[in-house]
Amino acid sequence: MLGKLIGYDNRIQSKFFGGVYAVMGVLAGIAAVLKALNEHFNHVIVLQYAYQIAWVICRAAAIAVIVGSIIYVIALFRNNLLKDEGYFMHTLPVPAWQLYVSKLVTGTVWIVVSIVVVILAYMLGSLDFHLPILEILRDSGVEELKIVWLAGIAIFLSIPAALSQFYASFSIGYTWEGKGNSRDRDILSVVALIFVYIAQQIVGMITLGLFITFQCGSIFKPHLLERVIAVLNTMDHVGEGTKFNEYLCHLMGTVSVETFLLCVAFGVVAVWRMSRHLNME
Repeated sequence: MLGKLIGYDNRIQSKFFGGVYAVMGVLAGIAAVLKALNEHFNHVIVLQYAYQIAWVICRAAAIAVIVGSIIYVIALFRNNLLKDEGYFMHTLPVPAWQLYVSKLVTGTVWIVVSIVVVILAYMLGSLDFHLPILEILRDSGVEELKIVWLAGIAIFLSIPAALSQFYASFSIGYTWEGKGNSRDRDILSVVALIFVYIAQQIVGMITLGLFITFQCGSIFKPHLLERVIAVLNTMDHVGEGTKFNEYLCHLMGTVSVETFLLCVAFGVVAVWRMSRHLNME
């Protein structure tokens, strides 16, 4: 049943994202054509201004696609599971966790697709088909493929973790005891989001403290700053590239584990609230 739910959610969202991607592609194509003409006829002032305007619009559209994708995915969860449409969704013979997972999986996938589309559109609009991130990694001394993979995993996990944070907040706001209209429940959701964010930061600080303890010794012992600086200085010495890479591996691994656990924790909260406290009045 989970597969059918994911397919259903994908069909709903594809109608929105298909149009958005089409507009993004058209804008990038126009910018690419104008840049090509500008390179061949660089003495034509009108083409220069036309390309600059088209490129500004293309970059603004890229930002709008990313931000709009996130807002749309979060709003779909709220409207489809917690508002009027929730009457139908919660009468389906499926547990609440499947409804949640379906929204989380499809939302994450579409946001990732949006990021890829924006990158491709940016490359097309600028007629520059290379990824500067690879040069940045090479110049920073990051050469191990393991570090790149761990960093990619950490970045990827941050998407469902952020979505689950909003999902949990809306689930708390819309399942709070007592009656109220949508505006009141949205306000409660914002309040819940603030507390969820604070809790996330506390977990992050605890994780950071544990990481520093593992690398530099107990944070409760004196001269912590000196010990941290000493560890960082050893990485600047010649021949310490291996130690630096190990440090990055540990850091990316810690971030990935923390992000995954937060995602799971927020998901448990959201499913619990929808399963036990959801009131459609």
